[in-house]
Amino acid sequence: MRMARIIAAASAVVLAAACSPLVPGAPAEDAEISYAEASLEEPVTLLPGLYELRLGGGTLVELRSGTRTDRVCLDSYAAGRVPVDPLGATMEPWETCTDELDPPRGNAMSGARRCTQRRTPMIARYTGTHSADAFKVAGSVAQGTGENQQVMRLGSGDFSITGKRIGDCPA
Repeated sequence: MRMARIIAAASAVVLAAACSPLVPGAPAEDAEISYAEASLEEPVTLLPGLYELRLGGGTLVELRSGTRTDRVCLDSYAAGRVPVDPLGATMEPWETCTDELDPPRGNAMSGARRCTQRRTPMIARYTGTHSADAFKVAGSVAQGTGENQQVMRLGSGDFSITGKRIGDCPA
């Protein structure tokens, strides 16, 4: 009987993990509502300025600086690109990869970066939201194809990128 309870508890944990939200660390209801609400909002323009960026997770995703935090100056063009291509605005391009950019809906964004020509193919999928002075992107990286994609690989998993405007760019 004790073994049956342990198996039932372990099954519940695995099932809960399989049904996790798109936004790592957020309750399923909050993640879905946040993205859903943002997609219905009247679109706002992300303001140019100095942004503090933070990277979460332990995947192949990294900021242009190669660090976990950074301060970057987004001019009006770069700030306008964040809702369209948040990975392109905050990361270096990956070789032999293509971006699949979904059109922004309200203040919500989503897309993917596919790398099919690599020795180990990979895909980074993401969703995100933004306001006039902040943005957040959450996603996951999966490596391999078919049955191999199920194998955990170093650099796979969840990631997040947040940006908060902290002032004007230095002159």
